Amino acid sequence: MSKHILFKFITSLLLFLFISQLFAGADFINSREYDAVTGQNKKQQEFLKFSKTYGIDNPNIKIQNDAFLNDIVNFFQSKMHPAEKKMLLYNDLKEKYGLQKTAASPYVKTEEISEFWFFGDYSKEKTNFSYDGMGNNILINYEVWDDPNWISNARTTFSINEDGNMLEILDESWKDSQWVNFSKTVFTYNTDNRILEQQFYNWNGSWVKGNAVFFTYDVNGNLIEELNKSWDGSKFNNYFRVTSAFNDMNLLTSVIFAFADGNFFNDAWKDSYTYDETGFLTEHLFEFMEGNTWVNSMKEIQVPDENGNMVEFLSQYWENSNWINDYRADLTYNEFNNQTGATGYNWNGSDWYHTVIIEFVYDEFQNNTLYELKRDFGQGLSPMNRIERTFVSIATNIDEKDLKPAQFELKQNYPNPFNPSTTIEFSLSNQSAVSLKVFDLTGREVAELINGSMTQGVHTIQFNAGLLVSGVYFYRLETEGFVKTKKLTLLK
Repeated sequence: MSKHILFKFITSLLLFLFISQLFAGADFINSREYDAVTGQNKKQQEFLKFSKTYGIDNPNIKIQNDAFLNDIVNFFQSKMHPAEKKMLLYNDLKEKYGLQKTAASPYVKTEEISEFWFFGDYSKEKTNFSYDGMGNNILINYEVWDDPNWISNARTTFSINEDGNMLEILDESWKDSQWVNFSKTVFTYNTDNRILEQQFYNWNGSWVKGNAVFFTYDVNGNLIEELNKSWDGSKFNNYFRVTSAFNDMNLLTSVIFAFADGNFFNDAWKDSYTYDETGFLTEHLFEFMEGNTWVNSMKEIQVPDENGNMVEFLSQYWENSNWINDYRADLTYNEFNNQTGATGYNWNGSDWYHTVIIEFVYDEFQNNTLYELKRDFGQGLSPMNRIERTFVSIATNIDEKDLKPAQFELKQNYPNPFNPSTTIEFSLSNQSAVSLKVFDLTGREVAELINGSMTQGVHTIQFNAGLLVSGVYFYRLETEGFVKTKKLTLLK
């Protein structure tokens, strides 16, 4: 099979994941669904079905285990998420919308019910979320509908330390009326609370070591290399490598994916990113390596409104030395810059025809409580996916306590993970100049919550991340003689 066909398959799959993210805000990997009979990961089955359909027989890209699937899909999904522009323009918008101090209470998602329609078939799934006393999400339960009952399907348990670092993720499937281990992921961190290693294990009566990912950062904290190694039973072997480059604004400019050949790496495909003067991502170019030359494959063009929201999205593919239209979407937002709708179109060679419509509904606190997707297969719009979400408040009554702490302290935010608001509490042993900022994984500042003098005592502030994409962020408190950084996780 030619590299071009292989690359078109990979990019087609990734575009599918991108559109899923664009519309549903759903996490492809975190939607851990398992076959009730075999206990296999359904997402892996879907990926293998794609592989079989496209005749992929290259041993370099075989799905060796669930860890590989997690790695490759998670990586590209994170790189392709269109909402990155919300982070880039957050500082410009936070004052306009008063995001330093929002009156909204911190809310957490406790239940999600998803319905699916596909060519006459109907299915329904339920996900429940549990939290510890600090608001950390520690358990997710997955159930499937078997009329008239909900049937346990899978669950995921999270272990989090006091710094908010994810230490372990344990996946289990429901089989023979009991929970059975399926896979787990273990994380290690450096002193800056950045992930150094991600180790995967599969269950086969006992834990069997699988792939591992090793991370390298530059002096600015940008992630510049992700090295995936496979485990052969006695040692690690290079598997594939992802290298990233950034400009002087710490914006991602290129990503190169290379497969390993012993200690050497062969470049396979590349992503390049172009921004406008405000830092908005305007173009995303996909290329594959042919011989020693990068060859065009696909590109995505994004158009912002005056608030930095992406309102137009266009996907094109390269054929016969020309860019050919493929897919486009128009997006709408409310006054809080949360997406309210999307309309998708496909190109038939001469004109655009309507294929998809998406609607989002929010409550008064801007929690996304309803998501609906309708698809036109040539006979008018019909429902394809509907998701209802339930949120509860775990807000406390503290705004500013009359306590006199003996030392400076920064506490873990609650809830964590959160959507879209969370509370950050800190203590000052005396009046001091205070700076409280939020940064993304690249070290780029995305929010300034406090910058000024504050009195002695215990203080709380609510951070609204309505303009940010799901992911891991860091918040840093700086005072006179005290600096502390902790991690927080946004899940939309």
